[in-house]
Amino acid sequence: MWWSPSSIQAFLFYGYLPHVRADWKEQPWANVTADETVQSWSEATAIRESARAFGHAFRDDQPGPQIVLLSGGYDSRAILAALLERYDSREIVATTFGTPRTLDFQLGAMVARHAHVEHVPIDLTTARVSEELIVRVADELRDTPMWLFGSLSNRISADVIGEGTYWSGYLGGPITGSHVPTVPSTSWEEALIRHAKRPPFVDSSLLIPSGFDPAEYLPDPPRDFASPLTLDERIDLVIRQHTFLAPEHIMQGHRCRTPFLSPEFLHVLLNAAPTLRNGQFLYRRMLTSTFPKLFTLPTKDDLGLPKSAGRARRALVRARLSARRRLYSGLRKPRFVPISVNHVEWNEAFRRRDDFKLLASKAVDQLSMNTVIPWCNLKELFANHMDRRVDAGLSLSQLISFEVFFGMRDESWRE
Repeated sequence: MWWSPSSIQAFLFYGYLPHVRADWKEQPWANVTADETVQSWSEATAIRESARAFGHAFRDDQPGPQIVLLSGGYDSRAILAALLERYDSREIVATTFGTPRTLDFQLGAMVARHAHVEHVPIDLTTARVSEELIVRVADELRDTPMWLFGSLSNRISADVIGEGTYWSGYLGGPITGSHVPTVPSTSWEEALIRHAKRPPFVDSSLLIPSGFDPAEYLPDPPRDFASPLTLDERIDLVIRQHTFLAPEHIMQGHRCRTPFLSPEFLHVLLNAAPTLRNGQFLYRRMLTSTFPKLFTLPTKDDLGLPKSAGRARRALVRARLSARRRLYSGLRKPRFVPISVNHVEWNEAFRRRDDFKLLASKAVDQLSMNTVIPWCNLKELFANHMDRRVDAGLSLSQLISFEVFFGMRDESWRE
């Protein structure tokens, strides 16, 4: 692996090294062709056929236990609901990682309780993260340099739960329409520029030099596959989803199943009429009509409120959350974690936890000593973060990830 200044900047900006994997043509989403018949279906027909296609993804018996990484969103809950149609609840284990009192953590436990399945909560605020663990995860992802802490959370869960069939919600959102742009790009060039303008993975003012152009580092996407997807979605799938998020969610060394990659489901959802696919309309209608027991429960998209909650109640909750953020934003020791956090609160983790501090300190020292990122004073950044002059928690986690991957090119790096 060769790191140049431009590739380092791209890694820090995107959270991974954008490229097109050689096996992209083998992916089910790359082999879905336009179907005018599906595009003309009525709403009722599309709901019925999408439910049938989703159920088909669970038709083959898998060795147990059936393990669901259950969050507060739609995709993992959809998987749990479908598994309950196929397996006895005693064969299913739901596990939720994250921070207590956040929506993902609380709703995961609530859904598992209503489904009468075993639930294993994994509190990431107390799970110790060592250099050995980080390196082990990076070694699994050796050919795909990327932010390590998302993969790390999945691996911690697998270490706790053990053997079984892991069901992943990978691509649930993009396949069902969450990434459809309001006004799709009309050319590949426009789609690439729009992709580069996505919010950077970290605060670009902290780690990225002002002259860096993220569009220049994007690879030319393959243009030779027919698909009903917009150009923006194709670029997202080929460059970001398949390169960055697939390795994070599909764990090596474990039996993983990805029902949202079922060819039947892909054919229906990707060919659905735009009015049904945009904003995940068809997908959400399918879930609420097929699995009402679990999808009448709150989701994190509803701020943890019941589906029946009116606009006034939702507005009140948003106002309260906004007031809390303003109240505590100036305090040196915040007393709460935003309910939207789905891992840990990175800023406070690096200020309060010895394991995170040690990892960041080592990475900053190593990178500074070898002047790998000369355009940024990393020691000053770390000190400013610890003194609360800046919030650089996510940036520090990305520096740790980069230092581990950079060090893999030379075994004497840390000696």
